[in-house]
Amino acid sequence: MGPKAVPESRQVGKDVTDFAIGDRITPYNVARETPPDASEGGGCADPILLPKSVIGVNMGTRGAYAEYISIPARCCFKLDPSVPSAIAVLAEPVSVAAHGLDRAQQGWGNPQGEGPLPSSAVVLGCGPIGLCTLLMLKQRGVDRVVMGDIDPEKLARAEEWGGVGVSYSPADAAEDVVSKLKAAVGTVEAPEAPMLVVDCVGIGPSFATSAKLVARSSEKYSHNTTPMLPVCRPVYSLTLTRTPSLLASSWLPLAPRFGCVLMIGNISKDAKLDLQDISSREYSVVGSYGFDYEAFAAAVEAMPDLSSRLEGLLNGICGLAHAPAVFEQMAKKEVVATKIVIFPWRDEELGDRIEAYGTNEVGVCVGATCACCFTGFHIQGIPLGGSILAAECAPE
Repeated sequence: MGPKAVPESRQVGKDVTDFAIGDRITPYNVARETPPDASEGGGCADPILLPKSVIGVNMGTRGAYAEYISIPARCCFKLDPSVPSAIAVLAEPVSVAAHGLDRAQQGWGNPQGEGPLPSSAVVLGCGPIGLCTLLMLKQRGVDRVVMGDIDPEKLARAEEWGGVGVSYSPADAAEDVVSKLKAAVGTVEAPEAPMLVVDCVGIGPSFATSAKLVARSSEKYSHNTTPMLPVCRPVYSLTLTRTPSLLASSWLPLAPRFGCVLMIGNISKDAKLDLQDISSREYSVVGSYGFDYEAFAAAVEAMPDLSSRLEGLLNGICGLAHAPAVFEQMAKKEVVATKIVIFPWRDEELGDRIEAYGTNEVGVCVGATCACCFTGFHIQGIPLGGSILAAECAPE
């Protein structure tokens, strides 16, 4: 176990040139794009679970809870000194948000995820992924981000981070929720349907709300003014080679913008899909799962700017020896927290307690209340030979 880590290098392999002793890194945890061999990771690797080898997921004992772990140098990203290690493990939810927005932009005809996002968007769900989506939308220049949730404490956090909070209850009719959200995107007098709705909840009712809320296809749309590389539609010459001719005089505007429902949350396996509605209103439903290398790189680069706000997601820290008990406490709802970070070498100091992080509290619901919220740890690193790094749970 242990897919997210912040190791520190103690040695570098002979072929490793981009890292030095003492560098703090965070690894992209996909070690390779092929499944592991069953003999890997102490014979505990699972070649069936995923079609790729993921550190801390299906590679047996090759995870950050192990005493040592090998990490390909190409998967490692150097951390900015200003980012605390406990915050750096949150690069993972930030990268999930970044990957989702890349998928939406690709769906709008920008293969590299470039080009403008709409000037406003709606995010359903203010858990860690929803809040990180808010941060990434803001970073990419979206002016108005409306955040919807049933939990007032989560909405308060979203508003602190620059979102426009809209509260509703599970008992509210879908039409009423949609009306509230449209009024927040525009005004009460002139409600506006958003071109982008991001569902970070992933259940039937949230998808139904997203579908009713999103705007239909439109040739007239506003977008943010964040400087971007020009995006154009290639004009092909009439030759057998069909080589794109990107002469400035031949550039055409982007294709008409269409409404997009971006699905990042996926709690429910099934949801009702109104095919006639999707066809007649010509909006797109885009799925997003996890993150890729490019999104993780973007998240690590953004961490210095996001660090102060991400601190609000961390409730506390504990030692590795006490971690099983904390898992059990969270499963029983005896401990409620958004994120708890494991510091393996602080077992003796922390004992059987959870130490609050910063000004946050443990036991107060400020985010998701799921046992799976237990994510993150901080480990030290010892690179081995060649282009492989290894991490060791050792004191600083």
